[in-house]
Amino acid sequence: MTELVNREQSSVTVSAGSSRLGRPASVFGVLFLLLPLFIVFAPKGLVVWIGLTILALPRMETWPSLATWRFSPIAGVVLLLFLWALITLYWSPVPGVEKLLWLAVVCFVGGLSLISLGALDWPARDHVRTRLIICLVVITVLLTFETLTGLRFGMWLLGDFDFNARLSHIGRSGAAVAVMAWVPLVLIARRKTWTAGLRGSIIASVVLLFLLVDVVILQAFASALALTLAPLAFLLVYWRRRMGLSILGALIIGYLFLAPTIHIWPLEQQEEGVRTSLPFSWQYRIETWRGTAEKIFENPIFGHGFDSARELGQANVTMAGMVGQEIPLHPHNAFLQVWFELGLIGVLLLAALICLILIGIGSARASPARSGVYAAVLASYLVIALISFSAWQTWWIACAWLAAGILSLLGGRPRVTSSAPAYS
Repeated sequence: MTELVNREQSSVTVSAGSSRLGRPASVFGVLFLLLPLFIVFAPKGLVVWIGLTILALPRMETWPSLATWRFSPIAGVVLLLFLWALITLYWSPVPGVEKLLWLAVVCFVGGLSLISLGALDWPARDHVRTRLIICLVVITVLLTFETLTGLRFGMWLLGDFDFNARLSHIGRSGAAVAVMAWVPLVLIARRKTWTAGLRGSIIASVVLLFLLVDVVILQAFASALALTLAPLAFLLVYWRRRMGLSILGALIIGYLFLAPTIHIWPLEQQEEGVRTSLPFSWQYRIETWRGTAEKIFENPIFGHGFDSARELGQANVTMAGMVGQEIPLHPHNAFLQVWFELGLIGVLLLAALICLILIGIGSARASPARSGVYAAVLASYLVIALISFSAWQTWWIACAWLAAGILSLLGGRPRVTSSAPAYS
């Protein structure tokens, strides 16, 4: 499905002289104007946001003519992952059919959103791009206001919540921002009306700086790390696309296969000074990864079953005088979670998925700059996925589809032909 995002939009045809935006562009325009409210105040509601994109779906009879509508190898691998996860439910201690069904629905609707965005003609796409820029600016303003007021507006809007709930909420909001911000930042920098892009680049840099400061002050450190490392991925791929993607792929795939071995090293064996200098949350996270890695080797081929981490990680551990579960609901590392629950078979499928995505990013049809943006978004998502959240949280999967849809808006100007519009 990511291959659909990477496909050049130049193959989309536009009716000559057609300037009417139509229903899909209007729907996406409204949805992107509403997106800041979802991201800042209700990030779990991104599932609802993705669901609302169905309203922008073009008529079904036009689908065969759409450049984005084609079953890709990526879609096939995703389907195989779902089938394997379904099979592992046979020995999983958790009845995860309902969760797996919801994940399938989110992925299906997310795929439909890509079809809708891919069908937009040039005027419609430009309309949605403008709304996307407005969306990021509003997100930045809201996050800055929340930072300055100590989340007072959000607490007034949603009701007071305790410290842990506050951290979780901030973490989700920051993660969504870190994943979706790169395309609108590029659109701001490339805005031709702003002195050939110079003023736009300055504005984009200021917006990024505000976002980075906000997530640091709000203690969304995973998001801050993603916002810091993603530009490095962009520069690496932009500088030498093939070599950059090879390095990026080697790092990702290498860590995927070596993760259980790397994290089997107990925290107690590290230097005392290094261990005690870490914040408690990181000590706990490292101990969680170690406990997960140990259990992976109990059934490394087939795994313990889909969503089993929440049931099999109930043993207590003591860290810095505090007692907690060895695996608190999930390992806080997507690669370890796939190893733990789906085993080597699931890991091989995930590796195939990542390789296909990287191949799509390196497509000759995409410019080096666009490939760099794709790499930055992928890096942002993986950085956060490897230190936070469950791999199967529906809002987090919805966030991936949101990012993929936004990436599809990077397409260049389609050629103009006399063909009829793809939708009305």
